[in-house]
Amino acid sequence: MIKVANLTDVTYVAARMRPHDRAERLATSHGDDAVEAAVRFLHAPHLAVTIWKGTPIAVMGVTFSHPGVASTVFFATDQFKHVALATTRFVRRTLFPILVNTGIHRLQVCSMRRPGGLDSWIQSFGASHEATLWSYGKNYENFDIFTLDKAGMARVTSVAK
Repeated sequence: MIKVANLTDVTYVAARMRPHDRAERLATSHGDDAVEAAVRFLHAPHLAVTIWKGTPIAVMGVTFSHPGVASTVFFATDQFKHVALATTRFVRRTLFPILVNTGIHRLQVCSMRRPGGLDSWIQSFGASHEATLWSYGKNYENFDIFTLDKAGMARVTSVAK
């Protein structure tokens, strides 16, 4: 089940985030509270949902930093494997068409670098690795920027180009 995100559900997932998601949130936060860092996006213009299987398991969405550009928000619990397919379908069938139809021409993902290399799930949507941001996090964590343009989002959906 996919629902519009609310503070209660986002807080529930944030309190149970996977270790990498928690570290990623804290690496770009001024504080040391992972839950506060995770829910902060709710104060910015955003579109977000929670993905459920009995309880909220993942938060997926975007914030709108300036016209035409959206940045992703994503974190999940260790139960993500149970909703990974539903989340992937949501991105391809719902999120990308909404973004394309509302004039987003650039989607960007800033992801803390994983020990095994680049994030293959992000790349499975056709996102390109644009850059590595060395020492980007407050404790010198490295991040990768992935991007997808309007044509790229349209390519993986049924939205007309």
